[in-house]
Amino acid sequence: MKFPFFASVIVFCIVIWHANNRSRKLEDKRERDFWQTEADANAVRRKSMDDLSYIRIPIDTLQHALSHVLSADPRGELSSLFNRLRALADCKIVNLNGITNTQLKLKYGVANLPLLTEYDQNYTELITLLQEMSQLLSDGGYPEAALTLLTFAIDSGSDIRATYRLAGDISLTLGQPENIAHYIAAAQALESPVKPAILRILEQL
Repeated sequence: MKFPFFASVIVFCIVIWHANNRSRKLEDKRERDFWQTEADANAVRRKSMDDLSYIRIPIDTLQHALSHVLSADPRGELSSLFNRLRALADCKIVNLNGITNTQLKLKYGVANLPLLTEYDQNYTELITLLQEMSQLLSDGGYPEAALTLLTFAIDSGSDIRATYRLAGDISLTLGQPENIAHYIAAAQALESPVKPAILRILEQL
């Protein structure tokens, strides 16, 4: 009776060894492939960036939507945030969520990476500003103005969960539940790890 049990243990150990060995080989291959791709990317010369989808901030439209609030508190927190938004409107803004630096270097060349990083940082600042301003407007009793900013953020590809939650809540409060379908469609197009969480938020609404 002992021999079959002993043989089974040996077979089990062999199976485990083969599985671990295969896993190590796959991991080694992935690492080699990664460094080879990175080396290839670092050798790519500067390429045209004309195909980038630049985001334009409709600053005049947004200022008109917020004019009654800004004029009531010209030196307040909202005005300060809006001035930052106005300055950002003169910058190049690109949403590069879901695209790695290696992919960017392969497509546009290693020399363009600093510029692309700057454009992406501008995008992060944009959606953060829009969220902060929207929350202030909502808390201050200006839901329509807040929804204008939130919708622009969502249409620009924001992946800030609070933006979608606030937009959904305001839409329901204003009797505009049809907006949520639009937000769901926008969320489904995201290339972001938080996409499932955003969709859950909207579907629960």
